[in-house]
Order: sequence, then C-alpha cells, then structure tokens
Amino acid sequence: QAGWKGFREADAGVHRLQSLVLVNYGGASGLQLLELARRIQRDIAERFSVELEMEPNLSISESWRAVESKKPCLADVRARLFC
Repeated sequence: QAGWKGFREADAGVHRLQSLVLVNYGGASGLQLLELARRIQRDIAERFSVELEMEPNLSISESWRAVESKKPCLADVRARLFC
C-alpha cells in the first residue's frame, strides 16, 4: 500500500516482495541503507501515523564470512557496516 516494495536507489533498495526487508544490491554502504530505512520510517509515520521500529537482522554473504573468520573487533565490524 505504501509503494516501497521493489524501490531501489542506486545499490540500496527494498525487497520486491517484502517491504520491511532492505537489500544491498552490491555497492551500498551501511550508511546508505540506514538512510533509506529512516526515509521509509518518516514516510510511513507521515502518511499512516505508524511508527516503524528497526530490527537489525543481518544476512551475511560468503565474502563477509571470510572477513569474519579473522575475528575483527566490534569497532571494525561497525566501521565496515556503517562507512
């Protein structure tokens, strides 16, 4: 109903079937995904008077698993996700 399903802006987007799932199509930064999430939150609040809450769930790719296996500290993980 809100029109966000399948929305895409560069490499940050919304899943075509599930409007509550953000998708990184390859080159989006964590900040770009966060900005998209906040944009959707504002839009839904303004149009429907509904406050959406974020539930951060990560789907980790195989390439990230290789990085993860080197046991980076939490600060490193956050920097990679949000820079």
